[in-house]
Amino acid sequence: MAIGENTNNGKKFYIAHKTITSLSWLPSNLLRNFIQMNVKEKIKERVNDISDPQLLNELLRAVDLAHEIEHIDEISEQEKEAIDKGITDAENGNLHSNSEASQLVKKWLNK
Repeated sequence: MAIGENTNNGKKFYIAHKTITSLSWLPSNLLRNFIQMNVKEKIKERVNDISDPQLLNELLRAVDLAHEIEHIDEISEQEKEAIDKGITDAENGNLHSNSEASQLVKKWLNK
């Protein structure tokens, strides 16, 4: 696979002389990164050409949602502290039976 460099109005761009499947000789992580970077660059170029504020806001919401989904497994400091407190309570024997815990949850849900 050869990649050629061309210029257009002073801008450099690269042309792949074969289809993307011809990059199968690359390790899969490098191929994936190559494809992702190409897609990201295309998205940046297209977004830079958009002047409709409503469309830009919709795109931002979609990107924010995707970011939130990707980072959903991250927890806040407050949540970490609550988990640590729960572990400490358990280690110190401050436990509730299943039936007691069920009653506490029902009580909290009714508040």
